[in-house]
Amino acid sequence: MSAKDFFRHGLGSILVQKAIVEMEHIAKEIFHRNYGGTLIEVNDPTKMTREQIEEDTIDPRHRLVFWFNLHFFEADFGYAQPIKPGEEGEAVRYLMQMFRPEYKHWQKSMSIPADEYSVILRKFLEFGIEVNPDKEPESIRMLSEIKSKGEVKLLYSVHKAKGATSRIKAFSG
Repeated sequence: MSAKDFFRHGLGSILVQKAIVEMEHIAKEIFHRNYGGTLIEVNDPTKMTREQIEEDTIDPRHRLVFWFNLHFFEADFGYAQPIKPGEEGEAVRYLMQMFRPEYKHWQKSMSIPADEYSVILRKFLEFGIEVNPDKEPESIRMLSEIKSKGEVKLLYSVHKAKGATSRIKAFSG
């Protein structure tokens, strides 16, 4: 039996769902608060070169369909993954942040107040990417952009998955 035998049978979704529940539990234990959802970063095929798309392990359009089907939405701001201190290179700009809101009022409004999202992003940058959000230039830029918007809209950006052969399940939000 190979991995292909499990393709399109839901095993990946089940494993990811279990991982999400565990990550949320750990975050609540460590930070002693609920952040209102789960934040991930995903390759954005509309920002990638053809070569980057071909080198990716999974077609990024299929990956987007997967995350949309798990009710993750694109966070509407100019996300770029900062470079860790001591590493060389530039911020990774072909990514997007996606967020799966738990709070019903965020699900209904499809937006998160800037001050709330800034707290979530700061924790992600500090503990996930391991940068100081108050000193790292890309982090400062993103936090400033979010503050200026007043809110972060959650987008169901299905147009970015155009051409994917996998299907997006109907969304009722």
